Amino acid sequence: MLSRTRSWAPASPGRSTLSRVGLLAVACLVALASLASNAFAAQQPVDLGTAETFGVLAGSTVTNAGFSTVNGDLGVSPGTAVTGFPPGKVNGTTHAADPVAAQAQADLTTAYNDAAGRTPPNALPADVGGQTLIPGVYKGGAALGLTGTVTLDGQGDPSAVFVFQVGSALTTAVGSRVNLTNGAQASNVFWQIGSSATLDTSTDFAGTIMALSSISMNDGVTLNGRALARNGAVTLINDTITAPHRMPIAPPATPPPATPPPATPPPATPPPATPGPGTQPVDPNACTVGASQGRPARPVLRSPRRGARVRAGGVRFRWRASARSNHYILMVDRKKMNTGCATSAVMPISRGQHQWRVIAAGAGGTRSSRTRAFTALAARAAGGPNGCGPAAAWYKKYIPNSVKHLYNFRRACNGHDTCYARQRGKGFCDQGFKKAMYRHCYRRFPHWYQTFHYQGCRQVANLYYKAVHRKGQSAYDNA
Repeated sequence: MLSRTRSWAPASPGRSTLSRVGLLAVACLVALASLASNAFAAQQPVDLGTAETFGVLAGSTVTNAGFSTVNGDLGVSPGTAVTGFPPGKVNGTTHAADPVAAQAQADLTTAYNDAAGRTPPNALPADVGGQTLIPGVYKGGAALGLTGTVTLDGQGDPSAVFVFQVGSALTTAVGSRVNLTNGAQASNVFWQIGSSATLDTSTDFAGTIMALSSISMNDGVTLNGRALARNGAVTLINDTITAPHRMPIAPPATPPPATPPPATPPPATPPPATPGPGTQPVDPNACTVGASQGRPARPVLRSPRRGARVRAGGVRFRWRASARSNHYILMVDRKKMNTGCATSAVMPISRGQHQWRVIAAGAGGTRSSRTRAFTALAARAAGGPNGCGPAAAWYKKYIPNSVKHLYNFRRACNGHDTCYARQRGKGFCDQGFKKAMYRHCYRRFPHWYQTFHYQGCRQVANLYYKAVHRKGQSAYDNA
């Protein structure tokens, strides 16, 4: 009888290979997770030092054209020139070549170098329009553009930090926007620019711009951040800059202590602190952190004014900041058009009669508002002055600019076209047109023996004046 013996055989080669492949895959996943963690490691905010209170800080000059508003301090050092304030307004303190501005520039240099040295950077395309970015450090090429909207996603963390390193120039297109979502805060967004930054018309930007050279803002730019230039100038044109306050972050919850033995009673828990009068919790959407409670003041509407006549298309609405307000709501013809902290907005408006209203919202749901009516005229026709007679009318050839040896009204007609285009008032423009033609007649025939020609010149002038006075309303509305 044969005895049964247990034989041993090596494991299947295929099964051993699969085991090794599985271990290798797990190792690769761990390595990739580690790299991803390093790529978007949590960053600390860039410490601006004393420059944090400044909305605008320049190295050489600060220049403004129009009704710009700076909600924060304004400074220049080592330069001394600050021009355009007023009509521009600074809701803070102006420091021109004083020790405060010099210290702010020194702190700006430290912050600039800190932002430039942040690692590890993640590559950016030449234009970040249409991108959605999460917190971290990003590095662009020699130049970085923004066309459209770039979204910064805070991923629910109000302390999330975004640092952008740009080698040379930052340029935005008309109407571009930096959109902050999911808790992202403008106070934690930093743009380190190796040369100059240019924000084009109606750009809505967010974050602190630290430029080695200069910063230029075209008409109607809204910056929820700071414009800090180390060596060059800061140039403004009807812009609004609001230096953001860093929101305090609540400390992480502490687990309750272990239950003590029954013999020892637990320590008494102190009651929660009650805020004193005149204070309120910090609202992440508030325009002014720590604003006192109470009904907000009625906003002062700047433009369009009551009864104003503006061109249809992109109409710019402007109002002054209101005390005790958390945010503003812009409505046109009872339709909500914009909500936020900005005190200006450009909106598409059609031709006709309109009403616009700004609502200042405060603590506890309190509101105050003001309303104005205005008229939107047809969009301005292309081209400039075209001499006497309508530019496209079939009968223009029968309204000559001049008649040889008698008169030449081209200059007077061009001045009348320009006056209409500037909407200075139809009656005012028509009277000025007649006086300009009369002056030409007098200069053309100054002597007594030229009375016959002088009278003939004035008769043609009266004919031209009556034509525009009686039939020129549509030309004025469409100028």
